[in-house]
Amino acid sequence: MKSIWRRVHQNSNSNRASTNANIQVSPNERAMLGLFLAKIQQIDPDVLVGHDIHGFDLDVLLGRFTATKVPFWSKIGRLKRNQVPKSSGKFGTSDKSPSCGRLVCDIKISAKELIRCKSYDFKELVSVILNNERNDLLPEDIPVKLRKTDTLMSMIWENRMDAIYNLQIMYELNILPLAYQITCICGNVLSRTLLGGRSERNEFLLLHAFSKKNYILPDKSYNQKHIHTTEHEEENDEIAPTQTQATQSTQKQGASKKRSKGRKKPAYPGGLVLEPKKGFYDKFILLLDFNSLYPSIIQEYNICFTTIAREMKKSVIEGEELLPDVPESGLEFGILPTEIKRLVERRRQVKKLLKTVTEGSELYLQYDIRQKALKLTANSMYGCLGFSHSRFYAKPLAALVTGKGREILMKTKDLASNLGLDVIYGDTDSIMINTNCDDWNEVRKIGTKVKQEVNKLYKMIEIDIDGIFKSMLLLKKKKYAAGMILDRKPDGTFVEKREMKGLDIVRRDWSDLAKDAGNYVLGEILSAKSRDVIVENIHDYLRNLKDQIDNDQVDQSKYEIHKSLTKNPEEYPDKKSLPHVTVALRLKTQGRRVAVGDTISYVICDDSSKLAATQRAYHLEELTKSTSLKIDKQYYLSSQIHPLVSRLCDPIEGTDATFIAESLGLDPTQYKSATNHHGGDDPNVSVLMTDEERFKEDPLNCSQCKQDYKMNHVRNALRLFIREKQHKYYNCWLKTSRTRTYVNNVIVAT
Repeated sequence: MKSIWRRVHQNSNSNRASTNANIQVSPNERAMLGLFLAKIQQIDPDVLVGHDIHGFDLDVLLGRFTATKVPFWSKIGRLKRNQVPKSSGKFGTSDKSPSCGRLVCDIKISAKELIRCKSYDFKELVSVILNNERNDLLPEDIPVKLRKTDTLMSMIWENRMDAIYNLQIMYELNILPLAYQITCICGNVLSRTLLGGRSERNEFLLLHAFSKKNYILPDKSYNQKHIHTTEHEEENDEIAPTQTQATQSTQKQGASKKRSKGRKKPAYPGGLVLEPKKGFYDKFILLLDFNSLYPSIIQEYNICFTTIAREMKKSVIEGEELLPDVPESGLEFGILPTEIKRLVERRRQVKKLLKTVTEGSELYLQYDIRQKALKLTANSMYGCLGFSHSRFYAKPLAALVTGKGREILMKTKDLASNLGLDVIYGDTDSIMINTNCDDWNEVRKIGTKVKQEVNKLYKMIEIDIDGIFKSMLLLKKKKYAAGMILDRKPDGTFVEKREMKGLDIVRRDWSDLAKDAGNYVLGEILSAKSRDVIVENIHDYLRNLKDQIDNDQVDQSKYEIHKSLTKNPEEYPDKKSLPHVTVALRLKTQGRRVAVGDTISYVICDDSSKLAATQRAYHLEELTKSTSLKIDKQYYLSSQIHPLVSRLCDPIEGTDATFIAESLGLDPTQYKSATNHHGGDDPNVSVLMTDEERFKEDPLNCSQCKQDYKMNHVRNALRLFIREKQHKYYNCWLKTSRTRTYVNNVIVAT
């Protein structure tokens, strides 16, 4: 396949150098579309490759075929038909697809399954996968470029390069061979595999397995909601491969029934997340992870449709449901655990073969694609139990699997605690242990000890050392950053990689400017420097960043914020408060295509109006073309950089939101309340208060100087004083009596 791509790439380069490109001119649109169909019939391709073919290209082509009354439109496929299919945004079944008889490889759909990306538009995929820059061709620029020969030729060449980029991305991601391997494993149809729905693959795999055992399966029930469920929604709803979101599909199902009433609670409890011991750790942290926990649980306890009654018993407590009983140990192995075991063993065999061949060879690539296909299929098997639109949806079985997962995690935590270890966090299938140790070999011994003790308890469930963190910043549930040790060099130094989860830095709705600041701060915190040096470096960096922003030394693209549309822009109830929706509506009026799932980029500008920041959002192209718009620097300092950096620095002594605000040139008095509350809500502020009551302040008169002081200032001073004394007390510098005085809900030691 690599050799095929090399030939395509060489041909594209040679054609670029040639000035004798074969360009055919058509007198009108109808003739051009007819020529397009004639070319397809002449070439007769087996696979059509493109970006967002199902979501955009096919709809546009069919619409223009109908509008211009082009005959023989069905030549786009291999099935002769007269009636044009109705536009539905995505052609789900083969008999309705206009390209019936040809495979459609939509790289947008495939990329969503195979890689994680900020957005999946074509420009972003070209940048991330191919490391190339693609120039966007705007609709308003097309009439201008058609007027001159040089700009017309440039547009034709860019269009040709888009076709080359599509093909290259397909090869880079190995989309076709991977889809073929998955189809062979599951026994479904290749055209459906390319649509990306995992649920249907699992259905076919289990259908074949049950049929071999002479089971008669009930027909799949369809209703109105099932019909309108697309493969893309299935992909997002399914739990696999991330086990920590075991109830996401049931949440989405509840929300889809009545959007106006909000999201319903999960149909059954998901994975267990232990309460984290927040703070910064500069000793080795041990990360232990269960290998494919949910598939292993299904095998360990023989959980299957054929072994467990699919009814949840009602508990004595109202509203609570009891989990089904685990099958007896002597019962015959069920279909579901058997299939999962077969997939796991096949992958193990392929990985052994992978070690016997030269890395980078054609055979190595084939084995690697096969083991990835087996991994994707095995990890998604649990998803069919918890996905409500699946033929094999079984809420009792899914609840039993997650229930056993919670039980196993708690047992592992208790076991580690009984060994005298400090478990600081745990999430679904992993635990983190503070070893309070700097010795690498000792940490490995601790991990091996825990691993052996846990693995003794089970036959199919296995825990392993997933990594060792040199330092870690644990902020809250599902939010942490750590320096992961990849390797230890002969001289005793370590090769490290930063690992982040849930932080603002990794989210799309923060600008690159704020993310860069967060990355620098995080690097300083996780470094081995002293606390004073870290704090000083952070403050200096923020001051320098403020100067760069004021002097317009920051690239405008750094200010872009990205947010995806979860529905059509017109369907949002409060459009003015959502900047990405406002920009999306404006783009639609300019003739741009905006649809569900698209990622909208925008910047907050100063447009000389007094509107809220959310109503001053513009696309970057609007900013570059306008002479009156300019970046709202104050917004990015106060609402982007400051909150992101403040959250990261919260556990660090020597700095707080006030000092950070001062370094950024902001008014520090506005952040004192946030500093003293540590991000919490003021207990004196009721949600039922009006704005007048909430912000009303009665001054406090000093009996000595006769001066009035605002209550908030007094309260803040008291809290700062108390925090200082508490810090000294816990460091054994100060002793206090048991008496306490309450002043405005603030405890003052006396």
